[in-house]
Amino acid sequence: MLRRVSRALRAERPAPTDVLGQAAFTVGRRVAAVASARQAARFEQQVERLFSAFVIEAEMRQRGSVLGLREFLPIREVTVGLGVLFEIGCIGEGIELSPAEALMLEPLARQASLIVALSNDVHTYPKELEAGELENVVFILAKSSGCPPARPTLPRRRRASPHRKSRLPIARAIARGLSR
Repeated sequence: MLRRVSRALRAERPAPTDVLGQAAFTVGRRVAAVASARQAARFEQQVERLFSAFVIEAEMRQRGSVLGLREFLPIREVTVGLGVLFEIGCIGEGIELSPAEALMLEPLARQASLIVALSNDVHTYPKELEAGELENVVFILAKSSGCPPARPTLPRRRRASPHRKSRLPIARAIARGLSR
């Protein structure tokens, strides 16, 4: 599957019945139309890293195994998906990083990815635990420390954002403008 996606991203037309390959082919063509060769290569590399990490997580789920924190964090850092988004941002903004600049920014990108991943895991832990999903740092920390993970109770309804009401008139005005 990963090879099919990689080939499709590089503009090798997939079979008409290969929906994922067709999607990757479309994305690859769109990236190629606006990106430099170096930007396109970095984007493809990040997509391959992301899908490879997804495969590792799927294999863990299939085996019913849970990695330790040291093994899990580098995978989680990738599965949060920011690497792909950073490359899309560079393409969209016309930022052409030299190999030296990309290497210099890599630790910052990795830290940002890890911060977002950990924040996400803390906030999604109750829902993931209820669904039996074990690829979450909260679960892994609880397991590694010998503590059974608490079974959180999910709130019956989510509180609306305090900013939601103030954004509604703006959203309605935009919608009215689009429908004209």
